[in-house]
Amino acid sequence: MIFSLAVFGLVMPNFTWSTPGGTFSAPQEFFLGAMCLGLYGIFLAIQTTRHRTYFLAPSDVRDGHHETGGGHGGPASEHSWLYHAALLALYLALVIKLAEDLGHSLNHGLDDLNAPPALGAFVVAVLVLAPEGLGAVRAALANQLQRTVNILLGSVLATLALTFPALLFVSLNRGVSLVSASTGSRW
Repeated sequence: MIFSLAVFGLVMPNFTWSTPGGTFSAPQEFFLGAMCLGLYGIFLAIQTTRHRTYFLAPSDVRDGHHETGGGHGGPASEHSWLYHAALLALYLALVIKLAEDLGHSLNHGLDDLNAPPALGAFVVAVLVLAPEGLGAVRAALANQLQRTVNILLGSVLATLALTFPALLFVSLNRGVSLVSASTGSRW
């Protein structure tokens, strides 16, 4: 999945003839966005249903907790999936609000220091990747290679599969086209 997303999103714009200069046409952008979301949905379905044990800690699989639905050594939740989906949406809204507030403070600080805007992007990237990175480091230190690799590949897949549709959505709303970075042009 990672290879497919990387090739379609990063390489293919340089080889399409429908539009010049490393860009996609509107139908191609729609296909890329739908394909990214579809592949990520398939990954989530595989991760949470059929091959769930591949993504659990070895102690949870050995103790049989994956059958109860707890996954973390606890009992199955007594709440429905709608309850959990609503909480996820609420938490996501809070994270977006906090990120927006942090972004304003970060931009103000960068302006005061006359720092390059790329430093702000770097700080945000570090903050976004910190939980997964720390989880992977903890798994590696605990000699859990499979979990470390799963965190790495899941992070890469999520980054590609969710960033492309987000960028396409923003570019559509702003009326600009995305240009592949390998053409030497800027977005």
